[in-house]
Amino acid sequence: MATTSKSIRVGERSMQLLDALRIQLGDQYLSEAALLNEATRRGLLLLAVEAWHAEAGQYGGYSPKELARVLRHELTAVFNFLLEQDELPPMLRIAPAPLPMTVAPMVAAEPVTAPEPTAATVEIDTSVMDLMELAGQDEEWD
Repeated sequence: MATTSKSIRVGERSMQLLDALRIQLGDQYLSEAALLNEATRRGLLLLAVEAWHAEAGQYGGYSPKELARVLRHELTAVFNFLLEQDELPPMLRIAPAPLPMTVAPMVAAEPVTAPEPTAATVEIDTSVMDLMELAGQDEEWD
């Protein structure tokens, strides 16, 4: 892979972060250039999400599925960190499972008996039925 030298201006705060990361990640990145290269690579992947265009080359040359797959790999550590700090955005939070309902023990009381069925005469007022048919509500009743 060929590299091309580029120069950029980095603000004071970014330089402080770079210096701190260089100390903390010195075993992973042997030089400042290697650390900046990795930071640039990751940052460019994040910017690719914003680079949607209808023409070819959208998402920085990635297809949507490819970029999603790469970002999932890259962002796993970020999501884990946010989860540990209880700072996940609401859309990524998992609602806690509802607590199981507790059933209070039933105290035995007098046994409940069903009432005895009684026979009753039902009279249907046919004038009401006629009015319902006239109103267009003559559907079958269950």
